[in-house]
Amino acid sequence: MAYLPHSRKAARFLASKANASAETEEVMAYAIEVLSLNLLNVILSLLCAYLLGLVVETIAALLVVSTVRFFSGGAHSNSPLRCTVVTVLLFPAIAATAAMFSYFGPSIVNTLTIVSVITGVTLVYYLAPVDSPGAPIISLQRRKKLRLGAMVTLMLWAIVLILPNGGLPLGVRGSISLAILWSAFILTRSGHNLFRWIDMLGVAKYEREEVV
Repeated sequence: MAYLPHSRKAARFLASKANASAETEEVMAYAIEVLSLNLLNVILSLLCAYLLGLVVETIAALLVVSTVRFFSGGAHSNSPLRCTVVTVLLFPAIAATAAMFSYFGPSIVNTLTIVSVITGVTLVYYLAPVDSPGAPIISLQRRKKLRLGAMVTLMLWAIVLILPNGGLPLGVRGSISLAILWSAFILTRSGHNLFRWIDMLGVAKYEREEVV
């Protein structure tokens, strides 16, 4: 598997210090890559949210998607760069859309909450967990545990939306609701097709450059 240069260099350094095997070095490179890219994604998303004045709403969306996806999986880009671009654009966009809905009052946000919870629970129950091409879920028992974890996580977020009885700002409630919808969408075939199309954009650009 190809890694970004910093991941490979850091893993090689740590492996040499620990006198680790090549297999362990590969695991280190993967862990460093995932952690560093996720950190970069969060920092850039929050920076964009800060510029828009939507930090709290963006944090809410990030928390929902990251916690649900931990169990459910879902579609994603096969390019770290495209993954970063999607993340930086997506979560502030969710926050901005939620803020727009909040201007129309509680009735719109309440409707969005009901739709998101029903849609999320239904799709997670029937589709989660989604296999990753690099790490397919073979064990039926593990699959059941991941589905249960996704369902419990989703229900906890539903409780966060319902229990405060108006205590959460409308923009935050809307952001949580939209994030639940996104978490459900990336489980579907349409979600996978969207990311496949995004990845093909990069391939098409590369091919054009090769022709030139």
